[in-house]
Order: sequence, then structure tokens, then C-alpha cells
Amino acid sequence: MSVIVNRLPSDYLAQGWCRGAMAKNAQGEDVDPISPAATAWCLKGAIYAAHQGRANRIRSIAEFLDAIEARVGDSTTSWNDEQCRGQDEAVAVAQDIEEVLGYTTVLGQNGD
Repeated sequence: MSVIVNRLPSDYLAQGWCRGAMAKNAQGEDVDPISPAATAWCLKGAIYAAHQGRANRIRSIAEFLDAIEARVGDSTTSWNDEQCRGQDEAVAVAQDIEEVLGYTTVLGQNGD
């Protein structure tokens, strides 16, 4: 099964990563993960942003979260928010799960 999104969760995380909120704006204030003002995301927020918060994607979101939790042995939020955690680790975990679950972008699907 493949999951097609406009932008991968790992792409959001590579742009900006945060802890303690689903997403933050450039001023460090909490914002909705799908807000145009968002400039940084936690792991969970990046997953929601990739799915654009659409209710019909709940199963895909849940599968991604379950796969992360199985891989890291902790809840996604707890793992992301550990003080020793960093952006590179969050990006790497997201990329691993994207590969396992068959995530691709619309551009990737078209061969662009």
C-alpha cells in the first residue's frame, strides 16, 4: 500500500523541528500544524501537516504513529520531546517509517 501526500512528514521536519507543541511559528508561538504560519513541527505535527488534517486520513495517520511507537518503544510525543532528542533523529525516524509504509509525494507519483 502506498500513501500519497503533497509533502512528506520528513520534509516538514527538515524545514523546522520543535518540541512541546504540534507546531510553532517563526516567533516560537504554538500554532496549528496545518497553519500557513507554521515553521517548525514536532514529529506528530509533521504527520498531521502531511495529511493536511483531513479526517479521511485518520487511518494513515494512526498507522504512521503506531509504526513510530513500535520503532522507538515510546509514545511519539514523549520520544520527540526528550531533551536529548534532535531534529536529525526526528527526520531519520520519519524517513524510515515513510519507506516502510510506502509514502510518496504527488510529484514522486508523477515521475517528476
